[in-house]
Amino acid sequence: MYADEVSVDIPCAELLHLCEGRCCKLDVCAEARTGDSKVVQWVEGAGGWRLRRADDGYCVHSDPDARTCTIYDVRPDDCRAFDCRKDSRIWADFDELVPAPWFAIDAAQD
Repeated sequence: MYADEVSVDIPCAELLHLCEGRCCKLDVCAEARTGDSKVVQWVEGAGGWRLRRADDGYCVHSDPDARTCTIYDVRPDDCRAFDCRKDSRIWADFDELVPAPWFAIDAAQD
């Protein structure tokens, strides 16, 4: 389906109860829209395109109750390629499964 078929092998479903989908609060920006443009909601900004966000700061495609991606099969390439394991906004220690404090992700969005 995707030209580069980028994907990171992280057991997201198994970790979701710990990380609470923090990656879905990060800005996903692209010079060109990727994913299924009939499904993926983008907004145009100064630096290109960004995934639309809901009022709670999460991507609009993040289910507010389960925090799962509602467009997982057609998600943008940047989402497919994102590797949270070494991202200090997501994990204080991935190997020990210790999530970063919430202020780490909230500060990144200011």
